[in-house]
Amino acid sequence: MKLTIIKIRKLKNLFIFLTAVTFTINTSHAQNNIFSVNGNVGIGTTTPDEKLAVNGVIHSKEVRVDLKAWPDYVFKPRYNLLTLNEVKTFVEQNHHLPEMPSAQEVETKDLKLGEINTLLTKKVEELTLYLFEKDAEVTTLKSNFDSLEKKYQDQQNQLHAIKDMLDQLKKGK
Repeated sequence: MKLTIIKIRKLKNLFIFLTAVTFTINTSHAQNNIFSVNGNVGIGTTTPDEKLAVNGVIHSKEVRVDLKAWPDYVFKPRYNLLTLNEVKTFVEQNHHLPEMPSAQEVETKDLKLGEINTLLTKKVEELTLYLFEKDAEVTTLKSNFDSLEKKYQDQQNQLHAIKDMLDQLKKGK
């Protein structure tokens, strides 16, 4: 069933057509709240504002999102990774990660799955870089610790040798 609504305005005895909107209602699904309006499909809504608008929960095995950019640039040598202190300062001041939307922004604006997945992937890749840095620091610290432990053991051996020499000198008097 098609329904066309035309807004008409009278101006000095002339009728001027301003807007024509065609609604297509699939009457076989109307009882299930499925509507088609201007090429947009609505489920649970009579005013779909996108190609598919759903007023309710969507259950799916998979959702495909087309993306144009992926944050692999994070691993390029010229990527400017914030220091952890810079991130900490930002979080203390803003209560969310840099470049991520705040709770207020998410509550008041739409959350676009493609954009948020790209941001989350970027944050995971940045965390991977931080882990690489921390792993290098731990490796250096372990090496330094092993070196200090060897020096300590050598000093302990020298100390025992000196004590033994002192004991022998005392006995030799």
